[in-house]
Amino acid sequence: MNIIKSFPEELTKRDAYKLTESQTTRKLIELAGSIIEPEKWVLFEDEEKTVLTIEADGELYGTISGTFIDAFIKAFDNLGSDMGPIRIVTGTSRAGRTYVTCELA
Repeated sequence: MNIIKSFPEELTKRDAYKLTESQTTRKLIELAGSIIEPEKWVLFEDEEKTVLTIEADGELYGTISGTFIDAFIKAFDNLGSDMGPIRIVTGTSRAGRTYVTCELA
């Protein structure tokens, strides 16, 4: 496993382990239409896939969606810790597949 980026930048070992290894992480797509405020998050590579796990309100949510990850990291890179709450949004691609992304709430 390789941590690419995290918030806070210096996660404790306990937080890093919880965010990367939890068996109770829910899929972000299940939260379609909801608003969450990320408290901690980690972007990491695990077995040839990139994973984003977010902690909000004591719950863990994760995704491997490139669309969501790109939107989330772009917002964070522009706003940093001022990013605030995000809305989980789903849509349908031209190929008819459901995708998940996010926007500022």
